[in-house]
Amino acid sequence: RLARTPLGFDEDRAGDLERHLVDRLVAAGLLPADADPVRFGRFVDVYRTNASAALAYDPAPLVREGRSVLYRSTEEDPELDAGPRGGDPSLGWARLLGDRVEVALVPGSHLSILADPNARTLARRLEEAMP
Repeated sequence: RLARTPLGFDEDRAGDLERHLVDRLVAAGLLPADADPVRFGRFVDVYRTNASAALAYDPAPLVREGRSVLYRSTEEDPELDAGPRGGDPSLGWARLLGDRVEVALVPGSHLSILADPNARTLARRLEEAMP
């Protein structure tokens, strides 16, 4: 499983898992044909670790003046949208900032908002928010 999605792969053959995933993603046009399965496996491990850390993090409320803007991707992320912040448009920031947080949606996923054309939308929204 990746992002709580069955991969249609025999998990007992873990040594072939990275190659299987890369082959499927290349076939879907989501990775370049020369993608390295070992490097991709490391990326998945880091992603899972970061998602687990994000779900476990429980910061104290912030005391500060002014407003904050959360630039949130429009695509759901099953790893990050599970847990206690799931279903909260502010992803838990309202608990820390109260009504001082504004949620601005940016097309794409958590990762693809930093790639064009989504990055251009994000840049435009950042420019609009600055005084």
